[in-house]
Amino acid sequence: MSDSRHLNLFPIVVGVWLVLLRVTTAAWIPLTETTEARYGEIARKMLETGNWVYLQYTYETPFWAKPPMYAWLSATSMGIFGVNEFAARLPSILLGIATVYLTYLTIRRHLNSEFAARAALVLATTLGFFVAMGAVMTDPSLVFCVTLSLCSWWNFHTSGEKTWGLLFFAGVGAGLLAKGPLAIVLIGLPIFFYLVAYRGWIKAITSLPWGWGSIIGFALPIAWYVLAELKTPGFIEYFVLGEHVYRFLKPGWAGDLYGNAHRQPYGTIWVYAAIGLLPWSLLLVGRFVQAPRVLLAKVGDDRFVAFLGLWCLTHLLFFSFAANIIWPYFLPMAPAFAMLSVALIQVSDRAFRWLITVSVASISCLAVLASDMLLNRS
Repeated sequence: MSDSRHLNLFPIVVGVWLVLLRVTTAAWIPLTETTEARYGEIARKMLETGNWVYLQYTYETPFWAKPPMYAWLSATSMGIFGVNEFAARLPSILLGIATVYLTYLTIRRHLNSEFAARAALVLATTLGFFVAMGAVMTDPSLVFCVTLSLCSWWNFHTSGEKTWGLLFFAGVGAGLLAKGPLAIVLIGLPIFFYLVAYRGWIKAITSLPWGWGSIIGFALPIAWYVLAELKTPGFIEYFVLGEHVYRFLKPGWAGDLYGNAHRQPYGTIWVYAAIGLLPWSLLLVGRFVQAPRVLLAKVGDDRFVAFLGLWCLTHLLFFSFAANIIWPYFLPMAPAFAMLSVALIQVSDRAFRWLITVSVASISCLAVLASDMLLNRS
């Protein structure tokens, strides 16, 4: 077998192994800690009661902290595959696969298939992404929606193809149902600062397909928000102000109805990102320390690389000033990090295969150890 054919097969083998590993652990390990248990039970109640309008913390008690997308997906999966751990987690796995594919597709359009395969593997083998894309929580859907919107915006911005413009709006609308107004902030920040740096405001705004895009992006979210408020008065005030203003700006926010605010020192998001993006965060930081001028020159010379850098930087800076955060908050910038890494750091095929092999082996060992610990604890 020639080396080129071997290289084409390598990402497929790695991808299949990672999917099988995540599916196996998702079916095998009981729902863990309060997040998965809470969200899994909310989805189960939705399926049991047939109430698909608002989430239920306990029967007939509304859960105002999150929009319904994750519950819709998990409840639908449970309706098909039964009420079990695998069914509850399956939507997150599928969203993770879709996010990896969007990453692959976007960088293939800008560079080539080889770089695209590398970016997909880097994303799939980062520690935090692998853990989250198979957990019952809202973050996998948010990551997918942000990735869909930002990749679609870039593709539309560079090609003018209307389909990408419509997909941009679809991602925004889905983000409103996945996480709420935070999705608009995370989508808007890198676009805003990119346009500030490179101008082109009028064309960038007026060329978007606002007619059909507004219908695709905002009709369903607005309808759901209004209906949820009519069914459970007070939802919009608590969700928009409480979850999107007070939670981020007030340390130890006491208004949380469903637990305690996760107070962390300002800037903790950088620590979460450094750990969650292992082992690739070490490689990128190491290369930057080794040759900062070379990497910065690449950012300055390539608008796509600059956009990816703004995607990463604006998300991290935004959460740096948040008073209450948890570790998955870094995840929406993970696809950009993966694409940025392969665009900035070029290593030989042999070295890259070695790095991926080490990453997959480490993730596999950690998955086995975590499975054993959680199964023994249960």
